[in-house]
Amino acid sequence: MVLNDVITSTSSKGGGFKLARPIESIYMIDVYYAIEGNNSCVQLRDLANHVFSSSNAAQTVNDNMSELFNESEQSFFKSISKLSFG
Repeated sequence: MVLNDVITSTSSKGGGFKLARPIESIYMIDVYYAIEGNNSCVQLRDLANHVFSSSNAAQTVNDNMSELFNESEQSFFKSISKLSFG
């Protein structure tokens, strides 16, 4: 969380961790990105290729699932970007 400017770290006898900015300016998305990174949390495993005998059908299912999960993830990020700790 130090690398994402959520907290600062001081290494000394009286050191430790403290918020890098006022609590009102820290949002849930800041903490999420600091812990999980900026990569997508959705990783499809192309299971449709094992279920459908037609490669066209499997590709259609994979494309639709990818689009659905991407939209859901973007909605999640939008929601947590509004949640302040302050």
